Amino acid sequence: MAHPDVSVILFDLEELPQPLRIKALSWALRELGLRDLEAVVVYIDEREDRLAPRVLREVRNKLETGHKDAKPSEAMVRWMTARRSTC
Repeated sequence: MAHPDVSVILFDLEELPQPLRIKALSWALRELGLRDLEAVVVYIDEREDRLAPRVLREVRNKLETGHKDAKPSEAMVRWMTARRSTC
């Protein structure tokens, strides 16, 4: 099934207030990335200088790790656990 151009889907978001626009754009790109990864990567690459850092971070994390918030590495988890036990 062909997907419409990402920019067409996201055009209506321009009318939302800034915080809602960022949240909606991040969500839309993360969801679309599950269906059409290449379209999302192209969209981000072409607009990287205009997208909010939060959008870039959340979408890239989702595409790379499957989670919107990056999970800490195993080494970081061990370090945090050890630090808690010494406090």
